[in-house]
Amino acid sequence: MSIRESTLRAPSSGAPAGRLGLGPGIALYLASVLGTGLLVLPGLAARAAGPASILSVAIVTLLAIPLAGTFAALAARHPDPGGVASYVRRTLGPTAARAAG
Repeated sequence: MSIRESTLRAPSSGAPAGRLGLGPGIALYLASVLGTGLLVLPGLAARAAGPASILSVAIVTLLAIPLAGTFAALAARHPDPGGVASYVRRTLGPTAARAAG
């Protein structure tokens, strides 16, 4: 067996290869969208808005959870590395996909 063939085989742990559940999908989405912002933006927001900035961060986090669930469900139903642009292409066509990309 060549090295390439061994890297293409499914892992032997019994878990299906290439599958991501709803919970891990939501966690990855939140980490990628909010992750870097959570390091920089709270300090800037606190300087501009004071203590009210904590409330705004909590509201944004709560609003991001349903959006994360939507993208996790779309990714589970239509696994495509194109992300948002591929979902837009499926529904609105290639011109809208280019604009979304």
